[in-house]
Amino acid sequence: MNSRIVLLPLSKSVSLEAAMAASPVNPVVVADCYVEHVESWTPRPWGWQTDSGGRVILNVDHHAEDERFFRLVSSGNLAIQYVETEGVLPATAPVLINHTDCDSILSAAILTGLLPPDEAYGIAVIAADHTGEPNPIADLLQALDPLRDVELSLRNLHYLLRNEPMETQAVELLKKRLNDRCRVKELVQSGAFQMLGSVAVAKLTRDDKVAGELLPNVLPDAAVIISASPLDNGGLETKVRLGMAAGSGETLHSLGVQQWERNFRGRWNAGSTKRSGGSTIDPISLARHLAETLMKQRG
Repeated sequence: MNSRIVLLPLSKSVSLEAAMAASPVNPVVVADCYVEHVESWTPRPWGWQTDSGGRVILNVDHHAEDERFFRLVSSGNLAIQYVETEGVLPATAPVLINHTDCDSILSAAILTGLLPPDEAYGIAVIAADHTGEPNPIADLLQALDPLRDVELSLRNLHYLLRNEPMETQAVELLKKRLNDRCRVKELVQSGAFQMLGSVAVAKLTRDDKVAGELLPNVLPDAAVIISASPLDNGGLETKVRLGMAAGSGETLHSLGVQQWERNFRGRWNAGSTKRSGGSTIDPISLARHLAETLMKQRG
């Protein structure tokens, strides 16, 4: 394990106490992970900062419910901004992450100086988190995310950047990721999604279930994208995310998603009903409500 990057258990958030316990040095740095109650900290251009017990804690992250992050920005972009203004973190300071997707890996690597603050990485995290556009860096790191192996991800990213052969496991997972891209495109071309106003919606079979992050790129005219697929409990998991046609200032919260689908849980631009046990209304009905709201708000 790279001593500069510490992988915490996977969770929706991290407490301040857990972060301080995981990193006994100054500053304590948490990247691409929401720290509980971070909104009460001091806002910084790259995230948040606070002091506790004589220690400095930094949260370089875009997950907080704060208007600064209601746009196409990811933690990797904030990490680039941090390094450009504050410099690379001291060699003694590790970066804490709790998941291993593209944004987490690149954020941590940039903050620690393992990667330069290159804009190519900023483009990659936007592709991974927001647009779903094909991107070799994003596709590789997203493919390797399920392994939760920081070293393996960094090693194969190095191979990719140097145009050297990657490890067999990485090649196989990347192939699956690219196949998923093709499958998503074919699904859209087959007419699986219908447009209700500027909302794209589909009821999918268990076999057709797709990664929602890939959909904005193939549904460019959608402001909101809804896809529903069966859960093991017999209900439906309804995924909702903003599309590329969403306007400035439009969020899932401002559209009142939870007013219509009370089991929706998520951030300003994406979420689902899975953690709440499934959907309470038909996804087509939800799409109609959101399409009507969009039309009214846009005048």
